[in-house]
Amino acid sequence: MRFVILSRNAALYSTSRLIRAAQARGHEADVVDPLQLQIATLPGVRGLAFEGHKLRRYDVVIPRVGVSITSFGARIVQQFDDAGVVVLNSASSIVSSRDKVRSLQILARRR
Repeated sequence: MRFVILSRNAALYSTSRLIRAAQARGHEADVVDPLQLQIATLPGVRGLAFEGHKLRRYDVVIPRVGVSITSFGARIVQQFDDAGVVVLNSASSIVSSRDKVRSLQILARRR
């Protein structure tokens, strides 16, 4: 399988551990900075683009979206989801997790 880890810094301990764990199980794992992705509107390119070129196809997305880029990161995660890629944490769960009151509402409903 091909994994993409959305992270601003591949050197972070948690990100590097995810890479090593995927590789130890025979998977490919790339780290892509979500701020370097664009929702493509170029002729012949649909989906996401990286440096002006269509992003390669991935099987699974592992979002590691920081608080400072929650809104944009969630939109990128949603774009992967819309393309049918398995996303470990949905855009809505990322956004909800950043709102303490909303998180408490969700927890209370599940009680």
